Amino acid sequence: MSEEILKALMQLFAIIAKQDGVLLDDHEKFVGDFLSSQLSIDRVSEYMVLYNDFLGDVKTESPSADAKDKARTSMKDSVRTLAICKKINKTLAQKQKTIVLIRLLEFFKNDSQKSTNRVQIVETVADVFKIEKQEFLDIKNFVFEPKDETNENEIVIGEEEFKNSCNCKHYLPFQNYSGNCKFIYIQSINIVILKYHGNVELFLNGVVIKPENIYLFPHGSTLRLPQTTIYYSNIISKFTEDLSGEAFSFDAHIIEHKFPNGKKALNELKIAETSANLVGIMGASGSGKTTLLTLLSGQDKPSNGKIEINGVDLNSGSNDLKGAIGFVPQDDLLIEDLTVYENLFYNAKLCFKDLNEEELNQKISKTLISLGLEEIKGIKVGSPLNKKISGGQRKRLNIALELIREPHVLFLDEPTSGLSSRDSENVMDLLKELTFRGKLIFVVIHQPSSDIFKMFDKILILDTGGYPSYYGNPIEGVMYFKKVTNQINSEVGECYACGSVNPETIFNLIELKEIDEYGNYTAKRKIEPLKFYEYYKEKFLSKIEVKPVLTKLQSTFSVPNRFVQTKYFFLRDLFSKLSNKQYILINLIEVPVLVMFLSLIIRFIDKTKSEGYTYFHNTNIPSYFFMSIIVALLVGLTISAEEIYKDQKILKREKFLHLSRLSYLSSKVILLFAISAIQSILFVIIGNVILQIYVNYFSFFFVLFSVFCFSNILGLILSSTFNSPVTIYIIIPLIIIPQLILGGAMFSYSKLSSLFGGGHKVPGIANVMVSRWAYEALAVDMYVNTPYNKERFIYSKLESKFNYKLVYLIPKLEEIVKERSKELKENFDQRTQLIKSELEKDLVESSKLGYKNKLPDFINNESVLNYLQALNVFYSEMFNHASEIKEIANAKQIAELGGESEFEKLKLKYFNNSLDEIVTGSLEKEKIVIENNSLVQIVDPIFQEPSSENTFVGTKTHFLSASKYLFNSLVPTYYFNLFVIWFINVLLFLILYFDVFKRIFNKLN
Repeated sequence: MSEEILKALMQLFAIIAKQDGVLLDDHEKFVGDFLSSQLSIDRVSEYMVLYNDFLGDVKTESPSADAKDKARTSMKDSVRTLAICKKINKTLAQKQKTIVLIRLLEFFKNDSQKSTNRVQIVETVADVFKIEKQEFLDIKNFVFEPKDETNENEIVIGEEEFKNSCNCKHYLPFQNYSGNCKFIYIQSINIVILKYHGNVELFLNGVVIKPENIYLFPHGSTLRLPQTTIYYSNIISKFTEDLSGEAFSFDAHIIEHKFPNGKKALNELKIAETSANLVGIMGASGSGKTTLLTLLSGQDKPSNGKIEINGVDLNSGSNDLKGAIGFVPQDDLLIEDLTVYENLFYNAKLCFKDLNEEELNQKISKTLISLGLEEIKGIKVGSPLNKKISGGQRKRLNIALELIREPHVLFLDEPTSGLSSRDSENVMDLLKELTFRGKLIFVVIHQPSSDIFKMFDKILILDTGGYPSYYGNPIEGVMYFKKVTNQINSEVGECYACGSVNPETIFNLIELKEIDEYGNYTAKRKIEPLKFYEYYKEKFLSKIEVKPVLTKLQSTFSVPNRFVQTKYFFLRDLFSKLSNKQYILINLIEVPVLVMFLSLIIRFIDKTKSEGYTYFHNTNIPSYFFMSIIVALLVGLTISAEEIYKDQKILKREKFLHLSRLSYLSSKVILLFAISAIQSILFVIIGNVILQIYVNYFSFFFVLFSVFCFSNILGLILSSTFNSPVTIYIIIPLIIIPQLILGGAMFSYSKLSSLFGGGHKVPGIANVMVSRWAYEALAVDMYVNTPYNKERFIYSKLESKFNYKLVYLIPKLEEIVKERSKELKENFDQRTQLIKSELEKDLVESSKLGYKNKLPDFINNESVLNYLQALNVFYSEMFNHASEIKEIANAKQIAELGGESEFEKLKLKYFNNSLDEIVTGSLEKEKIVIENNSLVQIVDPIFQEPSSENTFVGTKTHFLSASKYLFNSLVPTYYFNLFVIWFINVLLFLILYFDVFKRIFNKLN
């Protein structure tokens, strides 16, 4: 209280003391006692002098003055009172003003003259202080009320025989107790005041109280009667039971709990609480406070024991407890890029499907106002390192996210950690106020101040090793540990002079060390945790028992359907990203920068040609296709790698909302796919323009988009599996490098180690690489489906088929026939089998074309060679015929284009020579090879027919084939490969949904 306010109060006391020409009895004593409660002893006399000076300034009429003069005097005093009150009105909080009013009333409650002027002056004070009339009347009546009178707003403690005759809200009878104590609750400022009538010595917070005086009964107060103790929680629960809604019980009996490694985390303990209580959990580091909180909140299940609300097991998954639990961890659960209001809005949208927009906004506004966040609702939350709102406001917003859905039981893990003392008290005041509305609140707290410590209705203290050591009233906890450790003044729990409590006293007593013979403290404790635990079992454990309230909890909480959840998860994530300008800027420019860098570097110009840059002569085009895929993989992974990881804390809270995991993941996938679609479009437009790729824009886009989507989902899996961004980014190279090696562009599959399936077929391990499917799809589509090749491809394929027979297959068989006679019998038989199988396969094809010769005697070389010679003649005719058809088609195309020069331009624009060399294998030294005693065609893979061995799903078809079998139908490779990529994407999404890898890693750990 400032000096200006204290001086003003001295003036008010002086005005009231001198009314109607008569000084109040004992006025100086009352003022002296009041000053002693506010000031140090040396300053009391200073203000007493000031009071007497003011008293001298107040003019007093003589006892013979008439009524008119007295009225005039009273009017002057009222004007003066009005001026003083206006001066201090905006300086004191409403609670302080009410206390001032109580002191003014108490100042003249024993007024022997019964002066009405004094009452009128105090009424003026009440008016200026904006104290409601009914509240003022209640306070005045309470102050002036004699011993034998009571009213319906009071709680009375008194003799048992007067219970029935007492007209009050509640009567608490006690045997062998004379006199009474009266309590009244001032709801607007949330304080309880006390008045005592009697001659028995009572102690309020350790201090003897005087009969007939008015005392505040604040949070944590204790009133010690001769044979019992009354706690603040006992009194306030009676006053607020009408406001607190439905009653419920919370009963926990944990016999023991062990960590996954088998180490015991908690020993046997019981907790039995009812609604409208604030329970503190305290203990040294590593004593199991947070572990206990996770068990009580249902996040983990105790190894042996159960937690029940109204007799229903919390871990049973019962719908009766849906939405009953709220949890606020120590860390922030805020979406940093959204405003305070938006954080609450999207949370509310996921909790209340039945509320319309107006009702929802009203609910949010009410929550913001009640937590003092209304003024900052439009401010972005920011991160702890880049604060936009204060630490206390962040804590209150975290609490608001839970409170808006009104859970019955709320758990908070160190809500005051990192806050100033003022912010800590504000947060705890809020929590205490919530208990008046019927909430049961459990708080893990570390080193609370005296005021905060006394707010708790009960505290549970855990000792090292998970041993409970105390469960009960906070003030009595101090006395309990004093008594157990044989301290003096064990009956004193708080300071006599100021009523404060030092919670550290408890832990100092618990941690008392033994002293050696030299007077030095040793490392050994005087009383080990196990001994305190034995005291706990004897004193508390067996006495803890609560009968469950067998009623169903009512809740306004109602989760929307999965589609609506997906919508609001998506919008929340979208607006969070849109408000992050750095994120948007980087995602918009990252791909354009990369594709410009890539395409400009590989924009090769053949200086020996006169045309300048052409698509035809750029030898880097196949590499561009492959690097595009690698860029899509890398960018897609990086934008999704932390998406779930950064939401882990929020997901932990939303676990209590029973929201759909499918909706959450779907919203992530939809948003990431949308970003990837934009990035794919930018990549294709910029890269293809620079490199003058004028064809198949959509095909190119969809392949890149599919790869982006694959990497998005894979990034989400990494984000969900690992608990560290460092680990996630270490894993990314382990994903990218195999994609590079096994993609089919950097290294030929025939040159790979046999350990990884190296050979002239696609290794099995390469089939799980999306880069292999995407590169093949792009290479084949960009070769086959162009204006230059589209009409010619079928003729080129037919020509290639007959050319292979003539130039490679038949000469190779002739070579084998001539050499087999020189080999041993075993090799001779193998070669014979090879010749037989190849000619039988060929006969199937050639007979369809009109070849009528029968198969030769495979043992007789001459017979086989004659057959091959005849076959050579047949395929020569077929080749010549195919060439003629191709020439006719070429001539027709040239004519349609307007001449050879236009045809050449078409080729330069749409045909790439390097891509042709890759898909036709023209640079391969071996065009046909023997592998597994069969001949394998190496040349012209693009023209080679796929094997008919796997017609259901032709994943074993040779690399760069133009078509493959899918469900017994021949489809273009482009569509087949896209099918495979999206099949992998769906499979990965299922792995993500069921958290397969995380479950595996958890089991391994």
